[in-house]
Amino acid sequence: MGKLETFALILLVLTLVLIPILILGDNMKSKTEGNATDQNNNDVNSLSEIKDVNMAQEMQKAIDNLELKGVDTSELKNLKTEYAAYNKEEELALIEDDFESVLKYRTQKEEIILLFADILQQNSYFSFNIYEYTKNIKYGQEGNISYFNK
Repeated sequence: MGKLETFALILLVLTLVLIPILILGDNMKSKTEGNATDQNNNDVNSLSEIKDVNMAQEMQKAIDNLELKGVDTSELKNLKTEYAAYNKEEELALIEDDFESVLKYRTQKEEIILLFADILQQNSYFSFNIYEYTKNIKYGQEGNISYFNK
């Protein structure tokens, strides 16, 4: 094979390889640009989920510690279960873009956290993280419905 034939063969192979890569790259780029606003919404939702998971963990820690002290924790367990139920309902409402229900469920969750914190206080148990949540709910910034909306 001559130099010209080898060069033409190399160009043909490069063209056959590069064209599909360029086409796929453009498609991937346009898909990610279109989802930019969706990604921002997912970030907000994931932050809310993280706060909910942290709250559930703090509730469980408090329940476990009070059980070790011999305190009846049935009411606390019921509140934690109720909190989880409202959390799931809130997630479903977010998926359906039912923001009125989302706000209602968040308000219910806040009330549960405040009740939970009151019961902890009655049993002389202090949880710094739950206290911080309740402080942010009670003394949140004006215009915010709650700590969960930050």
